[in-house]
Amino acid sequence: NQTMTKMVKASTVLPAPPPAPDSPNNNLTRGKANSRGSAEKMRRSKMHHSTNDLLGFSSKSRLSLTASYGGPVPEGPDGRPLKGCLSSNNLAGQNEHAHDGNTTSTCTKHKQLKRNVSFHRIEVREYERTLGDHPCSDGVPLSLGWRYSESNLEALDEYEKKRGSM
Repeated sequence: NQTMTKMVKASTVLPAPPPAPDSPNNNLTRGKANSRGSAEKMRRSKMHHSTNDLLGFSSKSRLSLTASYGGPVPEGPDGRPLKGCLSSNNLAGQNEHAHDGNTTSTCTKHKQLKRNVSFHRIEVREYERTLGDHPCSDGVPLSLGWRYSESNLEALDEYEKKRGSM
């Protein structure tokens, strides 16, 4: 009879990645660019050369963070794609505002941005407890083992109802 410890992992809704620079859907790098496309390209180029945005990420590293997500686009109950909390519109607004040189208004603007993170279901795994190797002054050191029971996917609301009664 082994003692198990529960670990909970929430499934998050992540923003969709931007189109790759060499993608056929990216009209800034394919074919002849009109003057409007050139202006947009210059604006984006300036954004990518900025030092840091208000979150402390350089534009390049922020782009790589969003581009690293390659999973399916999450959909809501109505079948429409969900809007991510890290949408490029919010971050682009921060960058444009950060370049005006007025740090007081930049900080105020940053605090006013509303960010949402949503979870729709959770995965619960029960891991075995095993003898650990860390020093312990009272009793036996315990750690989580590698083995776990099958994970259960549950709706977040159902899990919260059950957890509230525990």
